[in-house]
Amino acid sequence: MNLYGKNTVSSVVSIKKEDDRVTDGFCQVTGEVDYGDALSFEEVGDAELALRREIEEAMHDMGAEHLDFDTSGDMLSFESGFFSRPEGIAHQLCDRLAPYFRLDMRGRIVVLERNLAPLIVFSLMNGSVKRLEIDVFS
Repeated sequence: MNLYGKNTVSSVVSIKKEDDRVTDGFCQVTGEVDYGDALSFEEVGDAELALRREIEEAMHDMGAEHLDFDTSGDMLSFESGFFSRPEGIAHQLCDRLAPYFRLDMRGRIVVLERNLAPLIVFSLMNGSVKRLEIDVFS
């Protein structure tokens, strides 16, 4: 139980071993999923299991260095990192995850690069994806 009285479950999936690579091009991908109120307890469990499997497989396929999951109530969050950002990583991930978003499930994926590139945010809802790019320096 955390400080706010909610039950949380965290897990880490080690995808690759760390090595001596320079992390100048490091890219972080963070996502959150809200299952909404329309799903039953069992449906939330099934949806989470399916999403976790797809996220793990997608991150592995795209060469992620690590993948962390955190579950709290009806929310699933994940964080992953890449030493070099694969081209179109967020688009690929969104395309793979969008079909899982049904009823009132909502999600977002944020891509943050270490070189102060624009912040990219994707929203997932009703099987569709929207993209927003934010350049805080322009």
